[in-house]
Amino acid sequence: MRFQLKKLGFFLMLIFFLSLVQKPAEASAEPWKTPPIPPGWTYLTGTWGTGYVIQDTHGNEFVWIPVGAVNAPGGVAALTHYDWGKGLTAPDQIQYEEIPLQITDAIAATGGFYVARYEASNNGGKVQSKQNQAPWNNISWSNSITQSENMAINYSWTRVYSHLLYDKEWDVICKWLENSGANVTDSTNWGNSANDPYTGNNNLMNTGAYSEFCKNNIYDFAGNLWEWTMDAYSTYSGERLTRGGCYNNYGSNFPVSYRGSYGAFGTSSSIGFRSAFVVLNSAPSVALTNPEQGASFSEVNGYNQLALSGTVTDPDNDNVTVSVRVRKDGSVIFTQDQSVSQCGSGKPFSFLFTIDQSKPEGTYTIDLWANDGR
Repeated sequence: MRFQLKKLGFFLMLIFFLSLVQKPAEASAEPWKTPPIPPGWTYLTGTWGTGYVIQDTHGNEFVWIPVGAVNAPGGVAALTHYDWGKGLTAPDQIQYEEIPLQITDAIAATGGFYVARYEASNNGGKVQSKQNQAPWNNISWSNSITQSENMAINYSWTRVYSHLLYDKEWDVICKWLENSGANVTDSTNWGNSANDPYTGNNNLMNTGAYSEFCKNNIYDFAGNLWEWTMDAYSTYSGERLTRGGCYNNYGSNFPVSYRGSYGAFGTSSSIGFRSAFVVLNSAPSVALTNPEQGASFSEVNGYNQLALSGTVTDPDNDNVTVSVRVRKDGSVIFTQDQSVSQCGSGKPFSFLFTIDQSKPEGTYTIDLWANDGR
């Protein structure tokens, strides 16, 4: 917005020309430390660093993966590959699928993604993430993709993009768990395997059956079932990557970091899957209602405060910081921030700008923007 300031004897005249300058929102530092919660979900337990758990209205549970705490070049969270020398090596033997922009952009904005707390189980033909359920095995790679992508539709989730885990997402989870103290090159002590010290058998277990098989609030990430991921074995593109090991494998030989592969069109009693989702962010918007277009004002000395006011709206109902900056000829003469909570339906804001004899006559520009930290 631009306005003219004219001094007329004992009072000042303001003539406003509305040409609002929108400044792009600036992401907050380390956004992965404040996990976003989609509409309708509730917080259950944990912290961003130890496993932040949320639950939908159907009882599905997911855990926040703080990608930025593992890999954040230039301060922006991004997926990458890691290799622990177990099974197929990355990136040489991997044919990576292109990760959709909805996922990479959301991770960059929010700092991470959510992964199912439990291996997938079958809820009347649709996937769920719940404890004490029979894991969904004997499912093909393509069907696990369909089930994962339909999860948001089946449960009426909004502002999320659900999908089957990508290999790089699996790697980042492994690295996060390793940074938290888990041994990812030998999963014997924290996964259902042929030589774990807890189960005493080589049987498939229900989801979340043993607390010993939980790391950072994620159950059965090691052992129990191999889990499909999106990417392929480069030598045999018809084979897709499986991760995590299995109940009938030794956790020392096939640990959580191991990369195996299996025919994409085949099924196996030893292979299941695990879903994930990113939280999509909508940018907030601001509308200035005072002064109005073409309005002019005179201000007598002693009554020299002008309210710059309007409404801020955030479709995600986030808390928003509204910022204003008044400048003339490149010099900033006024700047101020205001925090506004839960702006889903629109909330008012107002800044008081003082006009006095120290303000030179001329044209001023007001920059106004909103930032939800995402």
